[in-house]
Amino acid sequence: MEAVGSILAGIIFWSLIGYFVYQCFKPSPWRHRFTSMRRQQGGQPVSIGPLPYQKKWYLLSPAERDFYEALRQAVGNRYLIFAKVRLLDLLWLPGNMENRPLYIGRVASKHVDFVLCHPQTVAPALVIELDDASHQLPERQERDIFLNEVLRVAGIPLLRVPVRKSFSASALRDQILDTLGMCSQPETAA
Repeated sequence: MEAVGSILAGIIFWSLIGYFVYQCFKPSPWRHRFTSMRRQQGGQPVSIGPLPYQKKWYLLSPAERDFYEALRQAVGNRYLIFAKVRLLDLLWLPGNMENRPLYIGRVASKHVDFVLCHPQTVAPALVIELDDASHQLPERQERDIFLNEVLRVAGIPLLRVPVRKSFSASALRDQILDTLGMCSQPETAA
């Protein structure tokens, strides 16, 4: 009798182990759930296959990365630095205004290179655009004129910095202070 109980316990034990192993390796119902979806006429989502997205190995281009390092040195702890900020995230539009979707659509797909924000409030203080050779193209110049005007109307200062081989943190600090209407103060040793 004791042997039967021992065999039964072994069968139950190994059955449970098998069940847990099966659960770990069985095809997941969620595996195919995360696929690209599009809306069919009538609003029902239809799967169009697995999602094709892959991680980029960088957020900033080499020139943007060099600029970012100079910018970090230039502002120290005075401002928080955000990169590649969606323009719409910097703006506010009244909910009941006429043509609101039109105005949102004009800025929705645009972003700015860098935003300096106040550390306590994370309120935008300054937008910085790093201008490379593409800014000489007519369509890019139209975009730049539009961006300049949007930020002017919104009351957000804008600093345009041409791309260079290297950036001087002290020169950048002076440009930032000048754009913000502040006096450059010599740094003192504590």
